[in-house]
Amino acid sequence: MSTKSIIVVVVVALAGVLMMMSFAGNVTEYSTFKSARESQKEVHIVAQWQKDKPWKNEANKFSFYLKDSLNHSELVVYYDPMPVNFETADKVVVSGKYDPKQDAFVANKILMKCPSKYDNAEHAQQNN
Repeated sequence: MSTKSIIVVVVVALAGVLMMMSFAGNVTEYSTFKSARESQKEVHIVAQWQKDKPWKNEANKFSFYLKDSLNHSELVVYYDPMPVNFETADKVVVSGKYDPKQDAFVANKILMKCPSKYDNAEHAQQNN
């Protein structure tokens, strides 16, 4: 093998390793509030808003309670106003991590999972 070929192979291999490391660093796992408390890593949590618990929508802080898939309830703090359509969302996905100083899950992103327009059609077909 020539020196140029070896250099090209090494550069391509290094580029591949760097791309995989970059991708692995950006992957955030789905979790529960309990796991988020224990790991204190950045995670995604799918949950339902507990409208019956206290919540505040201030200018730059929205705090509310969510219940995850294991029925664990946790205070969530989001340092932005309440997202549009939050109140009508079927489920919510919050990205962030647990902050022991605030004794709350601090979200840096909130995504709403609204009921699909196809859910009603499927439900109607099942009942026929």
